[in-house]
Amino acid sequence: LAVVTNVIPYILALSALPVMMKTANVADGVFTRNMVIGVIAMIYCVYALYASGGSAVMGGMLVYGLTLIIWGFISNRFKTSGATASTL
Repeated sequence: LAVVTNVIPYILALSALPVMMKTANVADGVFTRNMVIGVIAMIYCVYALYASGGSAVMGGMLVYGLTLIIWGFISNRFKTSGATASTL
């Protein structure tokens, strides 16, 4: 259960890596190196989910779904004033 509840957000965060690197104008060599490492990390994470078994994945997804519902109610507390997509 712990693997699933920690790996799913890690995969989501890791999937944003190419966008962050393109936005930061990272050099091509660094981009390629980080993407190779990121793809290997994602493959391992998918394997870890597979090896966890169906009941652990189901339980982890239920816990993760409940935390997203809670986040929906409290996320308004964390908004910043004046931040727009063009300034990020």
